[in-house]
Amino acid sequence: MRSFLTSLFILTAACGGNLDVGDGPGHDGGTSACAMSDCSAYKITCSDGQPTNLQCVYDSAISGCTLTGQCAAPAATQTCTFTPPPSCSGSGPCSAIGGIGGGGEIDLVSDPTATTTSITVDMANALAQTFGDCSYYADGDASPGYVVGQPLPNEGTITATAGALTLSVSPLCDGSYPPASIGQVVDQGGVVAFSWTGDGLDPNPSFPNVPGPHAISVAEPGTLDASGTSLSRASDLALAWTTLEAPLSLEQVGFELVQSPKRLECRFSSSATSGTVPADALLQFASGSAQFRMFSVHASQTSGGFGPTTFAVMRAATFSDGPAVAGMLTLTD
Repeated sequence: MRSFLTSLFILTAACGGNLDVGDGPGHDGGTSACAMSDCSAYKITCSDGQPTNLQCVYDSAISGCTLTGQCAAPAATQTCTFTPPPSCSGSGPCSAIGGIGGGGEIDLVSDPTATTTSITVDMANALAQTFGDCSYYADGDASPGYVVGQPLPNEGTITATAGALTLSVSPLCDGSYPPASIGQVVDQGGVVAFSWTGDGLDPNPSFPNVPGPHAISVAEPGTLDASGTSLSRASDLALAWTTLEAPLSLEQVGFELVQSPKRLECRFSSSATSGTVPADALLQFASGSAQFRMFSVHASQTSGGFGPTTFAVMRAATFSDGPAVAGMLTLTD
């Protein structure tokens, strides 16, 4: 779930730091006390007048110190200027922060047709509406739970390791993670170990080991077609696949549909070899083009002081004649 700053008194702004409790000047030996020196890298300005009631306060959402203030003029706009470690700087509209501390999803996706594996980190953790085995996100393709320019904790580097494959991604200055890829794939049934290094989380999370999913094939021509598919929004979408090797008991097959910013995620038991996307879910989308993909997936969710985070290892499904099951389709009335 995304969190957004609420104006409690006139216009309130917040710039978040990345100091852990008990670290740095002003921290009282592991308590949640913050001194103004803990917010020295942050500044709040108002488009009209000067900010008032500046305070450096502890924010449990980031396990660190946050600079807060108010702009008195009714139409004033706050801007957070920041220089978070290690050497980043910038400014942008003030807003609430997100990050791993608020949950999200880390996806490791292998595409055997391109012999590549990519990693994406999405900290949106948005609210979902459920339709059968599918979850619909009205703003699922929007930016994560922070605004570009808002200072975030330096969450640190996330690394996925599977045999000889090692893929790491580090945050940008605004706290977001860029996509990264490598010219290798995760072996079917191979174990993927996720790890994290950095100073941004408190307590330090224990990331899981996740089995690599097994290959699936989709017949073509069929409901989906690599060269172009038209689907009625008012009809259920029947999916079918063939497991090329025996899947693990918790292995699933995923179908995703994206029409920015809307996104639909469906998950079915891999051994079922079929699944249905309800028309009720498809009707949430407008008529026109949308992106789709299918894959096998094994996922694990961790929880703790840093919030629930899903770690998913995916393998792109392939059509019976070779290409990956992904592309564009047309939704019709």
